[in-house]
Amino acid sequence: MKKKADIWISAALYFGLGIIVVTLILGAGLPLIERLKDKNVVLETKEVMFALDNDIRQVIRQGPGEQRALTVSIKKGDLVIDYNNEKIIWTYTTTALLSEPGQTIKESNLDILSEPTKTKKEYLIILTLDYNPQPKKLADLRNGNKDLTISNPPETPITVSGNNKLIIKNLGASSTDSIISIIKQ
Repeated sequence: MKKKADIWISAALYFGLGIIVVTLILGAGLPLIERLKDKNVVLETKEVMFALDNDIRQVIRQGPGEQRALTVSIKKGDLVIDYNNEKIIWTYTTTALLSEPGQTIKESNLDILSEPTKTKKEYLIILTLDYNPQPKKLADLRNGNKDLTISNPPETPITVSGNNKLIIKNLGASSTDSIISIIKQ
């Protein structure tokens, strides 16, 4: 009888030890997996931003009337087209630290910035395409085929999330820069 009890006690101890080991592995592994997922989201969004920038620059080079359609897939975060400041900005909050906080990294035409948030070990990742850099403005971003006069009121920025089709069109040039229409469909 004692031998059967020893076997059951051993089995219970092994089972308990197994549960503890699995819990420790999951406790350490899940945050790492989440950070890797977030890093992948940032990399995918960078590729979307590069494609968007490439299409805008191609439309500018090709001249008035040139137009391109681009399907944009934003899985997480907010992509905002800020017509008033001539910028396209994507923001995403994550626990993955992808660059030195407060330091802007330039990759081609894309600015990448990580800022700490009020929550401990959480960061705001900001990807920016700026079409009004100093000293020379590249383009005047507009929402659609609005009147091209200077007296236009400020345009409301649009937010792009999920799968969207963007139409990028060169509406011509003002005295100093190209006027580029970006329409979300």
